[in-house]
Amino acid sequence: MTFPDAWLVVTPSGIPVYRVLLEEAGFNVDDMELRFASENIVAEGWNEGFTDSYRLMVTEDSRSQQIFDIGRASAGQRKSIANSFTDLSLWKLTNLRYQEAEWQTHPTMGRFLFLRYNILKDGEIAPRGIQYFPIRNGKNYIIDRVQDSRFSNRALANFKDILEGFSFTEQLPAPALPLPLELDGGIPRETGDGNIRITGKTEPGAGLVLSHTAYEGDEPVTLSIATAEADGSFLLRCTLADQGVYMLTLTASKQDWIDTAASQVLTYQDGLIPINYDQDLPTLWTEDTYTMSGWTLTGVQLQLLDNRSGQSKKIGKDGRFSFDVDTRLPGEYHLVLVVSMDRHKDRRINIDFVREHTPEHDAVDIREQAEEVSYSELTKNPAEHVGKLLVFTGTVMNVTEGDGVWFARVNVTKVRNGNAPIVLLCEADPELIEGQKITCYAQANSPYVEQDSSGKETIVPSLTTVWIDK
Repeated sequence: MTFPDAWLVVTPSGIPVYRVLLEEAGFNVDDMELRFASENIVAEGWNEGFTDSYRLMVTEDSRSQQIFDIGRASAGQRKSIANSFTDLSLWKLTNLRYQEAEWQTHPTMGRFLFLRYNILKDGEIAPRGIQYFPIRNGKNYIIDRVQDSRFSNRALANFKDILEGFSFTEQLPAPALPLPLELDGGIPRETGDGNIRITGKTEPGAGLVLSHTAYEGDEPVTLSIATAEADGSFLLRCTLADQGVYMLTLTASKQDWIDTAASQVLTYQDGLIPINYDQDLPTLWTEDTYTMSGWTLTGVQLQLLDNRSGQSKKIGKDGRFSFDVDTRLPGEYHLVLVVSMDRHKDRRINIDFVREHTPEHDAVDIREQAEEVSYSELTKNPAEHVGKLLVFTGTVMNVTEGDGVWFARVNVTKVRNGNAPIVLLCEADPELIEGQKITCYAQANSPYVEQDSSGKETIVPSLTTVWIDK
């Protein structure tokens, strides 16, 4: 990477060398060393007046190691990388918000992601930044520029000139990647006639082999072979000769890729109405809705009985079924899937799992128990509310850490004069940022007594946090 002529370029080892010059320019050199280490900065350059700068950061993670070179990333992978920058949850955690993420190509750098972002500072968007982000040789390279004002067209053009001096002098051989293998519904678990049909997608031209073993350690017996089409799709068919239990394995292979395999135990019972699930049946569930989906035979009648009610479905030509079960309440769930079809023996399949008790369940009770008290009432008669669970909505002013305790100062909304601070005590980092709107459920303590700018004493309510809705 080439910086403009006459710029001061500093590397981590060069910070002590330029200590005097940097301190004269207003930098805290000790803080700079920490910043270089924490942000993985390998070089940072400034112009003569220290009013403009660029920096190069190099990091490494599991994603960069897997992709290794952005040139071989799939369209889906590139989309996922871009979305990881524009995810709004990142702004809540870091005060940094990416507004633009666009893939571009340059003759020397190759493919890279152009990024534009804002930084929230003291509740306002202050510094603005632009970045180039390629992945090469298993590492993330980030060229970054930040300034306090909007970027002019000239500034953008100057930043683009950096690409002309940025190139990779060595390209390391990329390690082989696991071959992608996506199955439409998976490998069947049951069959009533011995016929097996498996479809899915992988890399074009990949070879696929479906085999089975009767016992562990036996040589696999090939059941079906196929080659993926130009779009990666494939179809495997076979008919089992005998009833029984089979350990099926589907293996996808292609030169310069690592083989990928998927296995499933299948039961072949003549006349059985097969039920094949898209996902393994759970024993422990953590979501508010449990969706049981899969496929069976056309014309099958399904009835799902749960703790409180039942649902029925007649299966259409595609053989697909799906049931949604309300699992908002924690506890044990006992479901029964009744399977019936003309000239077949009915089946009753028991499905048992436990809905885990989560903090969100506690939050429901907390919200119902909390009392609404006006800010003026709390400050006028604080002793009457000590120990009560109260609820307030407001804006985070600041967060500080004490001796094992975090203090969040919040300005309560809907107060006449607009100045209504409370202090929340938190046993763990509440992960709040300045300017964030929250609703807090907290137990009232004895208040703090503070002095305003004129020396007048004011009451500031103190509460111990029980739950925060962000």
